[in-house]
Amino acid sequence: MSVLSRETAHKAEKFVEKKDSDHRGLAIFIDLDYNNFVPLDTETRGVLDKTIDIAIQELPYMVKIYRMPKFKSYMMLKEENDFVFGYVWGHVITTMSTYIQSSKKRPPRDEEMEEVNEVMIRRSADIRKAIFDTG
Repeated sequence: MSVLSRETAHKAEKFVEKKDSDHRGLAIFIDLDYNNFVPLDTETRGVLDKTIDIAIQELPYMVKIYRMPKFKSYMMLKEENDFVFGYVWGHVITTMSTYIQSSKKRPPRDEEMEEVNEVMIRRSADIRKAIFDTG
């Protein structure tokens, strides 16, 4: 992630002031410069979409495990849905990083991982819905 430009930082400050002037320091503003993204190639994007889809399909099993009383008490979880969401996010990021390293024979570029994160942001509602629907 790049450092915020002066213009973007100013926009973020105005955004935060409009939303809640009492909590300016608590807001997070993500600057994704879409014009500078190096898009994932078609095959890698397909792997990303499939990885997310599989993770969503596996959610009922994962949620069942994380909601077991023994697991919850051992892990001291207050909100297992957030734990599961974080697990899915980390799983997808790790899977894609490993896939790019393996298929491209190089570490993933920042731009590639930024795009992976952007796709995850767009799909996060699907992931949260699937977690919620699991019960």
